[in-house]
Amino acid sequence: MIPERYTALLTGAGGLTGWHATKHFLDTGCNVIATDVKRPSDPIYERTRFFEIDLTNEAAVNSWEFKKALMDCDAVYHIAGLFNYAAPLSQLFKVNVGGTRNLLRAIAMHTYRRCRIIIWGAAGIYGDFKHIGNRPATEEDLPKTDNPYLLSKLHEEQLALDFRREYNLNVTVIRPSAIYGPRSVYGMALSILLIGQGKLPPFILGNGKNRGGLVHVEDIVGAAEYLAFHPDAAGEVFNVTDDSLYTVGEITGCMANALGIPFLRFVHLPKRVVLFIAERAARNAKKFGLHPPVDRELRILITANSWISNAKLKKFGYKLKYPNTRIGLSETVEWYRKEGLI
Repeated sequence: MIPERYTALLTGAGGLTGWHATKHFLDTGCNVIATDVKRPSDPIYERTRFFEIDLTNEAAVNSWEFKKALMDCDAVYHIAGLFNYAAPLSQLFKVNVGGTRNLLRAIAMHTYRRCRIIIWGAAGIYGDFKHIGNRPATEEDLPKTDNPYLLSKLHEEQLALDFRREYNLNVTVIRPSAIYGPRSVYGMALSILLIGQGKLPPFILGNGKNRGGLVHVEDIVGAAEYLAFHPDAAGEVFNVTDDSLYTVGEITGCMANALGIPFLRFVHLPKRVVLFIAERAARNAKKFGLHPPVDRELRILITANSWISNAKLKKFGYKLKYPNTRIGLSETVEWYRKEGLI
């Protein structure tokens, strides 16, 4: 059972999920210890005890002030990480694996009571699904990826589970599918923004038959907190996704409907053409020091399955706030309009 009031420590509090987590925990009366490499300007963080800290800096993680913060917390939500499909492998491992190692070592060495720890993994580690077949991936399926970002996330969760076994830490791993929701501007959100801004027509990319799992950011936060205090969740891994079983073609239709623009359901852009355009855009962006308008995240979404099962999460009792993508997408699009992004 989730306590009415407790102390939560959030890493990566300045990002998309971190902002929503900060708001949620503050709204429910928690004491929030927030961390990130730089303090955001948003006034919401004025209500937190904020640490500007780089988790890859072992000395900073082991500072007396931060160790004391760890001693005070009841739950640690480790959201921080480098989410960038274009980043080099060495940088990804330094942040996603090295930073996590420093944090878990500090918790193991310097906390006198065992706090709950939720580690953010990634559902993309299941790979292209050729070894799984025509069904959603479960937590029992073996990961299979050669993507540098996803490899770093896989090593991160394996490291966390090793700490669980060696130090008896209350570690739980969650594997979110593609996240969307208000304030999101990368990953899945990129497709919505490009269509809404008229930079990408709402036709089907590839054959549209592959399935892509989605989850609202508020359900990521909700599931993380629920599992943090579930008596049987320690040492377990959970997929976190909504109940929708849409193909990528159907998801594109949902986006078009939410945006109020015609959906070209009978127009398909072949996968090889999509990949060619994406590669050219990436090369041109790199030449001018810009972020590519269509990056690897979108290319993965349109060329492979990313369909995962949430049966285990629901068996443990979590109830989704946004079980259907259509509802969440409509609210997200309204937020984009309000903010002038589309």
